[in-house]
Amino acid sequence: YEIKSKHSISGPVSTILSLKNPETIFVVYKKINGIIKISARNQVKRINCDELTKRLAANLTNGIGGGHIPAAGGSFAAKDLKKFLVLVPKFVRALLQL
Repeated sequence: YEIKSKHSISGPVSTILSLKNPETIFVVYKKINGIIKISARNQVKRINCDELTKRLAANLTNGIGGGHIPAAGGSFAAKDLKKFLVLVPKFVRALLQL
């Protein structure tokens, strides 16, 4: 999901969504000054969000990612947004098979 706000609310929004829907894997993003900030959540730990954000970061320009199993975040260059949108479902599927 894309978040459009002048405030940095991606983390709280993804947390609220994941608490209300604990089985669902949420990845939300927000574009800020040429950078995309991401927040990944899954309360029942079906997926390792730390590993997901690290894999994404490794494949995106200026990527940074990490955190914990149920919650992680990161950022990357906005020019890679389309690539990010393709990689998220690919990496989620791969991590679900582990």
